[in-house]
Amino acid sequence: MQPCDYKPLDPKVRNAPYPYYQVLREQAPVHYVEQVKAYALSRYEDVHAALKNPAVFSSSREHFTKSNALIDLSKLGEEVKRMVDSSVLVSTDPPQHTRLRSLVSRAFSARRMADMEPRIRALTRRLLEALPRQGEFELLEALSVPLPITVIAEMLGVEPERHHDFRRWSNDVVNAGTRMITRPGPFPEVEASLREFRLYLEGVIAERRVEPRDDLITALVRSSEEEEGLLSAEELMSFVRLLLIAGNETTTNLLGNGLITLVKNPEQLARLREKPELVPNAVEEMLRYDSPAQGLFRFSLQDMEFSGQKVPARSMVLLLLGSANRDPRRFTEPERFDVGREQTGHISFGYGIHFCLGAALSRLEMRVVLEELVPRLKHLDFASDQPEEVEWVDNAFLRGPRRLRLAVELA
Repeated sequence: MQPCDYKPLDPKVRNAPYPYYQVLREQAPVHYVEQVKAYALSRYEDVHAALKNPAVFSSSREHFTKSNALIDLSKLGEEVKRMVDSSVLVSTDPPQHTRLRSLVSRAFSARRMADMEPRIRALTRRLLEALPRQGEFELLEALSVPLPITVIAEMLGVEPERHHDFRRWSNDVVNAGTRMITRPGPFPEVEASLREFRLYLEGVIAERRVEPRDDLITALVRSSEEEEGLLSAEELMSFVRLLLIAGNETTTNLLGNGLITLVKNPEQLARLREKPELVPNAVEEMLRYDSPAQGLFRFSLQDMEFSGQKVPARSMVLLLLGSANRDPRRFTEPERFDVGREQTGHISFGYGIHFCLGAALSRLEMRVVLEELVPRLKHLDFASDQPEEVEWVDNAFLRGPRRLRLAVELA
């Protein structure tokens, strides 16, 4: 295997990226990837340094769209372009990013997360009680989709009968990510879905202006009205879209990746049964070992050097979080999954000013699932009809199973 074999849009790389990362770290820690027109950084120290330097490594969509290196916006449909143009939180730099993040971060405070735990635990127990005592089930349908989608939808104030639509809209947005690069076009089905999503949100926002409720959409509406225009209508729409997708996809993928890892490492599952106090640590190890987000793009504003190699100014840069988390320069035996690992510092949620806003919520949901599921488990394995090679979501930089059937025996 050679560094040039790393082509992140290819399914074989997407399905098993870690051997490619190892080659990059050892042979080409700064490697230009023609397929995505970006310099890939694969070592922990380099990725971490770029993440904590937003003054040089910009997230602004203006740089990405003007460079036109990755996505040809002219070939996209109007709804997809509208979505790209309005991604205000993840694709802005200070001071705009600072202003926007301060508004929405209130919803994810430590106090708010503590207040939500009983509800998350009740939802988790209800879903686990519906599993067969001994038999097979589809994880995404039974647990890893309904839990996070219900939690984030309740935070936003979305009625239960629309939760299925929210999952469909979220899937369409995620699946459009890779397609915008590999097969740019209008995507009629995605266009229709995004239009439906936008019209729904416009209706809900209009309702909250007239009849406020105790939910996050109402809080954001008030921010846009009462604080001297701090939040524009387009920014408000973008926030709600981001919270739905980030709050749903990250946790869904973490749950799927985490349980796959436990099935493949039964001795570590046994350790969790014997020492349930290791559960919070196990969550961090799951994040490190198989991150739901594998990479982030930035735009370099000046010449920089990493691992003795140059990244030129005005270049796209791909920060490989999944590779950094398995760098032996940072983690001892990084290819080994260890729920008792004492080393911390993974960057699965990013680092610095763009640290994932929903990190605390994702960690909370995963911890509660493990605390409720592990004591009940007598046996966990892949179902008889589950292929050994898991089918992964069709996105180059988000990692999680598209389908996962498991066999269980519960106490």
